[in-house]
Amino acid sequence: MLPLLLTLCQFLISSTREQGKLGGLVIKWNIVATGVCSGHKLSLFGAENLWKCDWENTGRKARIQDPLYKVYKEFDIFRVKIGCSSIEFAAGEFSNDVWGFYILDN
Repeated sequence: MLPLLLTLCQFLISSTREQGKLGGLVIKWNIVATGVCSGHKLSLFGAENLWKCDWENTGRKARIQDPLYKVYKEFDIFRVKIGCSSIEFAAGEFSNDVWGFYILDN
């Protein structure tokens, strides 16, 4: 029963592009890193350099608020395998080569 409930929650989260409430469910993305340039080493989620990992685009979007200008942007949600783990995160550019990385708040 629990796996079915988790799958349903993941579907509801991935089916919306809103950050906020979906029914009684609050959707929130937490900042992991911002201001990251693509030419620099990026050690996140246990990866030595996330830029060198294979990112799989899930086809889903996250609505992210720019921490500086407070405007909303749509970032793609990616999946990456690091060791034995599969990590999903939202990533995108706030401006030219200024990236933000987010994970879903559980």
